[in-house]
Amino acid sequence: MLKSNKPHMMKDCSKRLIPPEYVPPPKRTYTSLIALGMVALLSGLYALYYFDESNKKQPSPVTVAPARRKLTKKERIPATSAEIPNEVPYLLIGGGTASFSASKAIRESDPKAKILIVSYEPHFPYVRTPLSKELWLNNDPESRHKLMYQQSNGTEKSLFFEEDDYFVGCKELASLDDGGIAVARGWEIIKIDVYEKRAYLEDNKVIHYDKCLIATGATPKSLPVFDAHKNITKEKVMTYRGIGDFEHLEDLITNGIKSVVIVGGNFLGSELACALARKTREKGLKVHQIVREHGNMGKVLPKYLSRWTTEKVRKEGVNVILNSEVEAVAIDHESLVLTLNSGNKVG
Repeated sequence: MLKSNKPHMMKDCSKRLIPPEYVPPPKRTYTSLIALGMVALLSGLYALYYFDESNKKQPSPVTVAPARRKLTKKERIPATSAEIPNEVPYLLIGGGTASFSASKAIRESDPKAKILIVSYEPHFPYVRTPLSKELWLNNDPESRHKLMYQQSNGTEKSLFFEEDDYFVGCKELASLDDGGIAVARGWEIIKIDVYEKRAYLEDNKVIHYDKCLIATGATPKSLPVFDAHKNITKEKVMTYRGIGDFEHLEDLITNGIKSVVIVGGNFLGSELACALARKTREKGLKVHQIVREHGNMGKVLPKYLSRWTTEKVRKEGVNVILNSEVEAVAIDHESLVLTLNSGNKVG
């Protein structure tokens, strides 16, 4: 038998592998959820405060405004795509707040940047939020037709972010040494080739770009029950998003419609319902609001605050119908009648 003087290699078990001490995971914080809830709550309370304060003010004398020239969605400025640049360093699709803010930020970092904004609407970029409240409460028709509204501090402000001369013409953009921001109004990008960096207008004109931002925003959707009966609802149902919608609804009210039904109970629907009820109180317009939830702004507010908000909206003269959805539509004496899931009819 062979023997060795070398010690036998053995595993040292004195230093046992001890698992680390269990540390419980940190308790989940709800800071972000609380912050979101506070923002929603404060926004709702501000809207109600605005209506309460504006109700205390004496109404302005009513004067007759000159007839305004309306721009329709079909109107294009420039009229032909030949005046739109074939190539731009910056292409921004959409004419809303995000797109305009991006154009300002680009010009701050690149003062000579040449920026083209393509907007489906025939207007220069503007803020949308006053369309559901402040603009309706402007009692001066001449000021209102210029899309001016009164801020909470009492000063007047335009709906538009900048004066028209802030922007440059689409045709001149390419030749400007100092660059600028041009807006193709009433035009729509229908396709983008991200590999070749090409954007296509609806007449198939190609715009080459170096950088592109898609900021088209949200579009209100119709209800399936309305889409299924377009022969009935075509002239009676509208969505509400932009200046054209405000002007159309204002004309309908001026021409003496008897009632308005607003479907939806969140910020836009609730603000618009209050504004219309306040605006038309003396005319006797009936304003109904169909809310699917248990109360106004029920998706963002706790139940008790949602119900409190509903009571405030009702005090403005709005007929708020809770826990309801539209199930059927019909025409009765040239008026659209909505049948709800409860079986009740509104029109």
